[in-house]
Amino acid sequence: MPLPPRITPDQAEEIAAAHYGVSAAARRLAAEHDDTFRLVTADGTARLLKIATRDAAAGAGAAPAPVSFQTAVLLHLAKAAPALPVQRVIGTLDGRPELRLDGRVIRMTSYL
Repeated sequence: MPLPPRITPDQAEEIAAAHYGVSAAARRLAAEHDDTFRLVTADGTARLLKIATRDAAAGAGAAPAPVSFQTAVLLHLAKAAPALPVQRVIGTLDGRPELRLDGRVIRMTSYL
């Protein structure tokens, strides 16, 4: 299956605004497979927007997982070890920890 087209910084900004309520400038970060962006708001707050090239859990006709493994780990750490300095998941406007859009899993986190 061919990979979907790359997400542009403008598209990343649109996703952040429409689904997370975050108005920010996006800068692409180097990543081997996924589209990853550093978002910076007008007040200087930084966020990380990670857009997976495809939903690995949805392969071979399987139903998509409620959240990806990486997101589940971050959510668990937020509860079990809140003082641990790791990224924190930022929910969508409707409270979901991840967004599924056009077969891709999208996650926003704090930026360390």
